[in-house]
Amino acid sequence: MSQLGFYSYASAAVAFLVLSLLLVTSWRGRMQGALLAAATVVTCLWAVISSLYTSAASPGALLPQIFELLKYGAWYLFLFRLLRAGKAREFRVLLQLLAGLGLALTAVYLYSLAVGRIPAFVQEARLIVLADALLAVAGLVLVEQLYRNTPGEQRWSIKYLCFGIGGMFAYDFYLYADILLFGHITPWVWNARGLVYTLVVPLIAVSAARNPQWSLDVFVSRRIVFHGAALLATGIYLLIMAAGGFYIRYYGGDWGGVAQAVFVFGALMLLLVILSSGHARAYLRVFLNKHFFNYKYDYRDEWLGFIRKLTSASGEGRWRERAIKALADIVDSPGGVLWERGARDGYEIMANFAMPESGLCRIDATGPLATFLQERQWVINLVEYRQDPGRYPGLILPEWLIEREDAWLIVPLMLDNALEGVILLAKPLAPRDYSWEDNDILKTAGTQVAGYLIQQRATQELISARQFEATNRMAAFMMHDLKNVMAQLSLLLDNAEKHKRNPVFVDDMIATVDNVMRRMERMLARLGGGQGQQDRSATVDMVSLLEETRAIVAAGRPHPEVYYEARGLSVQADADRLSAVLAHIVRNAQDATPEDGRVVIRLRREDEQAVVEVDDTGRGMDQQFIRERLFRPFDTTKGSSGMGIGAYECREYVRELGGEVEVESEPGKGTRFRIMLPVAAVPQEKAAI
Repeated sequence: MSQLGFYSYASAAVAFLVLSLLLVTSWRGRMQGALLAAATVVTCLWAVISSLYTSAASPGALLPQIFELLKYGAWYLFLFRLLRAGKAREFRVLLQLLAGLGLALTAVYLYSLAVGRIPAFVQEARLIVLADALLAVAGLVLVEQLYRNTPGEQRWSIKYLCFGIGGMFAYDFYLYADILLFGHITPWVWNARGLVYTLVVPLIAVSAARNPQWSLDVFVSRRIVFHGAALLATGIYLLIMAAGGFYIRYYGGDWGGVAQAVFVFGALMLLLVILSSGHARAYLRVFLNKHFFNYKYDYRDEWLGFIRKLTSASGEGRWRERAIKALADIVDSPGGVLWERGARDGYEIMANFAMPESGLCRIDATGPLATFLQERQWVINLVEYRQDPGRYPGLILPEWLIEREDAWLIVPLMLDNALEGVILLAKPLAPRDYSWEDNDILKTAGTQVAGYLIQQRATQELISARQFEATNRMAAFMMHDLKNVMAQLSLLLDNAEKHKRNPVFVDDMIATVDNVMRRMERMLARLGGGQGQQDRSATVDMVSLLEETRAIVAAGRPHPEVYYEARGLSVQADADRLSAVLAHIVRNAQDATPEDGRVVIRLRREDEQAVVEVDDTGRGMDQQFIRERLFRPFDTTKGSSGMGIGAYECREYVRELGGEVEVESEPGKGTRFRIMLPVAAVPQEKAAI
């Protein structure tokens, strides 16, 4: 068995098997699709039989000849079906006569083989070879009639099918004509037949993908075709280069080796330049889209790539440039310029990508360009506009835009019928046709870009608002602390005239003023450190902290009672802030409790938490108030004397420390605040002290 012939026909079998699977799995029940799938299946079986009979590949082999006949019959049925769907009737009788003659001659020969008596005239005249040649000629006539009788505007859908099937029949005719002329099979001609059949499979597949009336959803990825075509072209180039190098070395004499090395190096460098050229890739992509696909775009792949580029995390902060590039890549444009709606009545240039913005101006919102884009929502092709402005009725472009040589397309960014922006795209590297498909996909992508730009602007505004919120929040907390300090000083002044000669009052006043001064100093230091500075945390002893808190609220009524059920508890916190938080809760309890009532502070330990409870016998709160208003910032029940941020600051700071605040209250029976903080580890030597 010829090994080369085996692999040749085996490759054809594999190629037609893959095509058959695609056709069968995507068949939707129409006759043309069924006949095409049947023809490819029979051809696959024929290739399998031929690969097994390669060593005996001759007209005398019975099984290969049977499948040869079946192969021709299957393709005839498919072609006749396509012709019947068209308008070709003139050559129907001639075609049937040719096919009938070939089938009759083949039947005579097969009968002779079956009965074991082969007439001499059959062997000597090579009647079976003549029959096969006539079958090939009939197939060529069928293909020619199919192509000729297909309207010119529809030939693009069947031309690759005609090239493929016609190529098979033409090679078969050449094979059998060669046998008739020389009286024997030329081995290389027979062995190459399988590879020839393999090469026509992509042509049949492309034609099937172009004909939805065959009910075949054969999907051919543009990306695979592009890379495959580039790889094929590279392979052909390398073969030519190798042949040229061999020729130079063979005929170059003494300089042959040097000339070959220089030639190979130069050819490889040229190949690298071509592969890295954006112009070459653009030309190849345009050629493939124009000649091999029904639709210009693989919409699924284009849209996924567009969204991926638009939302890419690379180049953070350059989201406008990403939007331009994502839109430009759809039509192979190298770059563009973005205008966005500004604060004034117009559109300002906000970004550019690989396209200089020099010479471009602001677009007036009431000008003819913006008005045209707002009303028509068209993509403007500047090349068309320069050739025939009448294609865009009512549009008057500014001179600075018309004179820009590299300007190509003006894409409106529409959202909810509002013009949010405009993108000007530069001319592509390779000349390309602009069609309705480009227009539709750019308009759709422009809407997506408009939404994306609005979302990004909203995000930026939200970040700015949060920064202002942080500043305002810090200012509010400072004002709250200042209000508490002023309340202490005011109370001292109210009682000074009455108790100024009481040494105990004087000592208490000095201690209070000293405490106020230290708090003010720490407050100013924290304020001067910047709004982003984190609070300095330290290990704070809870007993000392509660004593300081009691001193702060000592002027209020009723006086708080403090009970320490556990000592030696420390937490990690900022002493001033935590003291202010506790003082606020105690002061609220005093405000809500009559002077004959009680305010009790307890400190105890529960597992790994220090728990501070503040109980009062005041008027209490209902559950709705606790849920909806107690911790809402700037919501107060104290009128103009309160700011409404004390409880909110208390809960937020305790949560920052990893703790939690719980409130139990009932109208008329009082309130309990429970502050739970994680206990900090204290070094042994410090604990011993």
